[in-house]
Amino acid sequence: MMYASIFQLYILSLMGNRLIITTVIKDRHLKKPMYFFLSNLSFKDIGHTTTFIPKMLLNYLSEKNSICFFCCIIQLCVYFLFGMTEFFIISLISLDRYLAICYPFRYATILTSGVCLKLAIGAWFGGFFSILYQQVLTANLPFCASNVTNHFYCDAGPVLKIAGGDTHLIEALGFLVAVVVSSLVFTLISYFFILCTILRMPSTSRQQKAFSTCASHLVVVSLLYGSACFVYL
Repeated sequence: MMYASIFQLYILSLMGNRLIITTVIKDRHLKKPMYFFLSNLSFKDIGHTTTFIPKMLLNYLSEKNSICFFCCIIQLCVYFLFGMTEFFIISLISLDRYLAICYPFRYATILTSGVCLKLAIGAWFGGFFSILYQQVLTANLPFCASNVTNHFYCDAGPVLKIAGGDTHLIEALGFLVAVVVSSLVFTLISYFFILCTILRMPSTSRQQKAFSTCASHLVVVSLLYGSACFVYL
């Protein structure tokens, strides 16, 4: 019964994110930078969940909870690729809000469709290169003492626990990536300038409108970075 529920939630997730992507592509009223970045987040969500849920369901159904070493490393790399890309895209949305509130008259000329496409491509490449060296080091560790991970997919912590050799460099790189490269600093700086601009607005209604455009993104930022810090730091 639990497997069926997880499968249904997975299908609903795929359908919901596909609907968002399709709507953004087809609706001309949504041809704006924020919605373009949101569609990238939806694509990321599809890839993120597909990285481990199908394999997890297959293991449950077959009652053979195993994965080959190469597949485990690939799963680990792809999982963190999508995870780090999410941080970069979240920072791009904060950049979008910063330009929209702090430079409203230049917003359309700065964030053109071409610039948005380049930023999105940069976010995906940034996610890839930020985790590449760490994953290469992990793949080259000796795994001789144990081949059993205490997790339902190949995550960094459980994999490093069963690895032989010195893992301090990998852990330090993971900490550096999570704190610095994850673009949290950039997001905080963007919202600092946004807050300063909003507080200088003479009209209370304009302040409330500006705050409302950032509220949902701030909730996502808080949940994302809060959960990441709790799990990985």
